[in-house]
Amino acid sequence: MIVKTAFGLWSLIFGFKRDVIGGSGVDSSSNTEIQKPKTKDQRPIFGMLSFGTMLRDLAETVWRSAPRFLRRWGVRLTNTRFTVTAAGIISDSEDRVLLLKHRFRSGSGWGIPGGFIEADEQPEEGLRRELQEEIGLELQTLRLYKVRSFKGARQIEIIFYGRTHGTATPQSQEIKKAGWFTLDSLPEGLPSDQRNLIKDVLQSWSKT
Repeated sequence: MIVKTAFGLWSLIFGFKRDVIGGSGVDSSSNTEIQKPKTKDQRPIFGMLSFGTMLRDLAETVWRSAPRFLRRWGVRLTNTRFTVTAAGIISDSEDRVLLLKHRFRSGSGWGIPGGFIEADEQPEEGLRRELQEEIGLELQTLRLYKVRSFKGARQIEIIFYGRTHGTATPQSQEIKKAGWFTLDSLPEGLPSDQRNLIKDVLQSWSKT
């Protein structure tokens, strides 16, 4: 019985089949082997397709039975990894935008507030934490504006639009200056992409 089962699997995979009579595979009267012409489903191409399907099914079984941490690491190792940051275009009641001058930021150092998201932290929570740590301000309202990616830096930036008020006073050694700016008084050296984002928000979103 085991021999017959093994032979049947072999035939299914490699696309050939023998006619078995009386369990011996030969004609009982002439003692000669009987071979039937191969049908369409018995051609080697069918066997190759069956073999490919079996491999995929085997891979799925192995994957599903693997420990969860191993599957997680498998995904990380086979996919591109990104850093994720949360940034905010924050305005006040006078439609001025909050900008920070970082000591370690390239260029002039001026830019919209934000930072890296910590493990198990939601993007909104990360931005609120950054503002509290860097300039001691609490956000009143906050909503998602857009998400963009930077290929060279392999970074995904989640940008919010929010409202707050109060004096922006640097609380961190990373921040050199902090201030409120109108659209016509944005500092020199502010990245052009951020300048365009601020313009879009102050001219449209802040009015809604």
